[in-house]
Amino acid sequence: MNFRKNQRGIHFWSQRRANSQAKCKANYYPISLPSPAAPGSLAYWLTERYRLYTTFKNQL
Repeated sequence: MNFRKNQRGIHFWSQRRANSQAKCKANYYPISLPSPAAPGSLAYWLTERYRLYTTFKNQL
């Protein structure tokens, strides 16, 4: 997967290796200023759980 960041947002793209036709392209552009999730909300709960399962340098 690759990405390119510019003034407006981020453009992601990926393609499977070998002779596959599988591709994915996506653009992310924020539509508002960031705001923290309120404690007790579903967004807060999901964000906290997501952080438990991300990887960094091949480690959980």
